[in-house]
Amino acid sequence: MSWAIATERAHRNGVWSGGVHTYIAPSVHVRDVYAGAGFPGHKIVVRPHFTDIAPARSTEQAGVIVVGRLDESKGVLELIREWPADAPALTVVGGGPDECAAREAAGPNVVFTGRLEHDQLSGQI
Repeated sequence: MSWAIATERAHRNGVWSGGVHTYIAPSVHVRDVYAGAGFPGHKIVVRPHFTDIAPARSTEQAGVIVVGRLDESKGVLELIREWPADAPALTVVGGGPDECAAREAAGPNVVFTGRLEHDQLSGQI
């Protein structure tokens, strides 16, 4: 049985509305997508992704860092396109299908590191 058929059957049988106590979404956008698809909105709780890396407390560096997959659904390309030229540096950590477009859209104060391992990331924050 395909995933789509199984999902539709579960939806029709009330599994998603009665059989699940709480849904966890990593962002408001994901919550809204699921609610728009018919999942009970009052059961969807947003719990953002997190990291255990403590940011460095330094006054020597100024800037903003965004860490994540460069994919249309993440919104990083829009951030890069709208990043003001007179703003502090924006460091983009990650890669993905939108990486070429992101590099083309980037202003002079946008820096790309590519994908970093966990231990390398702590040096960026």
